[in-house]
Amino acid sequence: MKRFWNFKIFTPKHYLFIETPITFILIFLSLVLLFQNPALSQDKILLISGKTIEGKVLSVATDSIRYEYPFNGKKTHVAYVETFRVFSITFNNGNEKVLYKYDSLTVNDRTEQELRNFIAGEQDALRGYKPAFAGVLGFGISGALAFIINGSFFVILAPVATYIALSFLYRTSIDRSSVRDAKLLSNPDYIEGYKRIAKSKKNRNALWGSFLGAGVGYGVFILSQKDF
Repeated sequence: MKRFWNFKIFTPKHYLFIETPITFILIFLSLVLLFQNPALSQDKILLISGKTIEGKVLSVATDSIRYEYPFNGKKTHVAYVETFRVFSITFNNGNEKVLYKYDSLTVNDRTEQELRNFIAGEQDALRGYKPAFAGVLGFGISGALAFIINGSFFVILAPVATYIALSFLYRTSIDRSSVRDAKLLSNPDYIEGYKRIAKSKKNRNALWGSFLGAGVGYGVFILSQKDF
């Protein structure tokens, strides 16, 4: 039987044989996906804050990094990030370029490895720390205070007082299930990085919960004064 799906594709080093339609189709689809999905060839800019920016790095200057990223479908948008905020760039070929410079006389007083541990803590907290209870607690306490104040002008003090109290009294702890390696729990830089993000997320939840609770508490008080 004569074959109609025999192809020879010449490369400088060798011949590549595509002997079946399925092989040809799979290779074709792989190439299409590669060129249509920019994420497969993105560089990664790791910030000292623990966040990662994905895009194609266009230039690296002393004061800023210029990069582009997919925006609104196939369009790309060019943006900049200050170099002092960046720890490293990992290019799409896997090579990492560390931009952070250790200097004990400046704010860059951590060594490269110490800062890696610090950032690892931030990343784990960003990914896995969920302080939902802080928001619930703020909602309950602030709502109760707003109701007790009897709807006076001082109702605004309820969420403020609740937020301040939770910020200082509600302890920030590490969620062990979000830690990538249990050995890092004994590393002070990792713990500090984790708690920095965890505290920020806890306070934000407490703030939203407190103001939302105050609004609900005030609303319940107003409704309780009406005759239905």
